[in-house]
Amino acid sequence: MKGYLKIYVMKELSKSGKTGYELMNSVESSTGFHKPSPGTIYPLLNSLKKNGMVNISEDKNKKIYSLTKKGEEMLSVLIKERKRYMNNIIEILTPIYSKEELGEVKKTLNFMDKKVKHPMCFDFGIIKKLRSTVMEFASSRRNNEENRKKFSIIIKSAIKNIRNLK
Repeated sequence: MKGYLKIYVMKELSKSGKTGYELMNSVESSTGFHKPSPGTIYPLLNSLKKNGMVNISEDKNKKIYSLTKKGEEMLSVLIKERKRYMNNIIEILTPIYSKEELGEVKKTLNFMDKKVKHPMCFDFGIIKKLRSTVMEFASSRRNNEENRKKFSIIIKSAIKNIRNLK
């Protein structure tokens, strides 16, 4: 994700100025499950600032980050490099995969280029709910030996059912 995070943040900032918090939420909304921590997003923004890629302005005690002209030029270069990299992957995989399989690989590699959810999942909201439910269970009083065994059975059953989908 880290390699994509810089490009994603720069793409978002090329549209309009945003706070670090807005960027974290935007990444989570786009992926459906990954929300970068402040310890990830702010060092990235500071590095972009240090290298002249972003400007910082203040609005009601909030830092608003926006892409500079230099940042726009670098974003263009990064996107071209990433596309060249992805095309190299496809070239390597072409003799191995069928056309249909290659189509799926291309969709997966290019999902961030469009305003669509990752093609491997149909509903990130469900994944997000599952994650929060698991975390809630792990830190609750219900997390005891008996319930952990039940929990394990439920998860193993869900995995089996997903694998059996045709």
